[in-house]
Amino acid sequence: MADIRTGEYYTGLMVTRNPGVNIVWLGSALGGVGLFLAFFLPHRRTIVRLADGKITLGYTDSRARDVSEEKFAELVERFGGRTKSSENKKA
Repeated sequence: MADIRTGEYYTGLMVTRNPGVNIVWLGSALGGVGLFLAFFLPHRRTIVRLADGKITLGYTDSRARDVSEEKFAELVERFGGRTKSSENKKA
């Protein structure tokens, strides 16, 4: 529909119901939760390998290095073992 005198155009479309809007809101909420998890929670990984009767432990943390070293020392104490750095200090 056009008004020739003023040069404005109009449309007669109207959306009365959008059945997919709930899915869009759910996706937005999941995306927000995912961003929170990715940026605000620490990423920690503990690796335990048993080979030839020896247990090898590894630990990484995305936060401060000194905190991850303390956590790793606690983990080693739980297993009753020693770290390479403690072996070097004894020698």
